[in-house]
Amino acid sequence: MHRQAPDIVDVFERRSAAVGARLQILSEQSVAEWQTDLPGFVLHNWQLAYAAFGFVQKRDDLPEITEEKLQATAHVQVPGRMDIHTVQGKTLIMDGAHNGQKMQAFVAGFKQKYPGQKAAVLLSLKAGKDHQEVLPLLAPITSELIVTGFDLKQDTVLHATDPSELAEEARAFMSNVTTIDDYNEAYHTLLHAGSDILVVTGSFYLIGELRKHHEELRHARN
Repeated sequence: MHRQAPDIVDVFERRSAAVGARLQILSEQSVAEWQTDLPGFVLHNWQLAYAAFGFVQKRDDLPEITEEKLQATAHVQVPGRMDIHTVQGKTLIMDGAHNGQKMQAFVAGFKQKYPGQKAAVLLSLKAGKDHQEVLPLLAPITSELIVTGFDLKQDTVLHATDPSELAEEARAFMSNVTTIDDYNEAYHTLLHAGSDILVVTGSFYLIGELRKHHEELRHARN
């Protein structure tokens, strides 16, 4: 794990001791050595994965990974996580940030990759999510906000927060807010927004539905 606040590390140390596990905390030096051009939270996860590989490699006497293959691992794209596409000449980013922690990480990554820029944003949140955590974090990178919804049937019926309700809350943090209940219509409206950078966020369910209905979101990745 990455170095955390002492009280957090203490919890992991006690739990590791209780189950007989060995806790390995990445040193600042090792983290500094594993730098790539990935956005912050993606780099964070990649560093953990690489450290885990290094542990298994030594334990099982696996062959060294080549520099070419190592660099390739740094560009594996997880769908819906800082997932960047080019659509109709615009940059479109899909990220399923659905709570304060995930949104904070996404916004930090966005600011790192697009410093000083704002995006037109399509947002939907699953019913029950804490809007008050997400909205103020999203506001600084948003030029205009389109709020939409979804209703899905999986093992259970999944509902989005009512778009009108979410839009009303968003207006406390942003001025240019519109509501479009149908997510496909909302997506097409997003494509014609004034910004050259577009963001779809707030729900993996929304992203999944858009990917299902719009082939360019599956194959137009940068």
